[in-house]
Amino acid sequence: MKDENLVKLSLGVALAGIAAIYAVTLFAVPATVKISDINEGYAGRHVTINATIAKISIRDGNIFLTLDDGTGSITAVMFERTARGTAAYDVKTGYNISVTGQINIYKDELEVIADSVK
Repeated sequence: MKDENLVKLSLGVALAGIAAIYAVTLFAVPATVKISDINEGYAGRHVTINATIAKISIRDGNIFLTLDDGTGSITAVMFERTARGTAAYDVKTGYNISVTGQINIYKDELEVIADSVK
């Protein structure tokens, strides 16, 4: 096989791979999990949690929610830059919400860094 053909084939395969990865990320939906199922092994994973807001605090524009789904509780943090322009500031204690975000470990505690609060 000529070098020129090999380069064209390699480029085609690489572009197809990039397109496939992009398509998968567009349609990937975070798994919905119960709080009791979340452990250190979930760190870095994107999840959705359906829960009730047990406590809210806002500091420096950052929203801190304590979520309870009946199986356990976890803190969800939505930073001001993400919350700005959303309805996240309108939620109240007792609301049932859906939080999507990445599981993180902060000061030896599991938390969710929220991308969305609905």
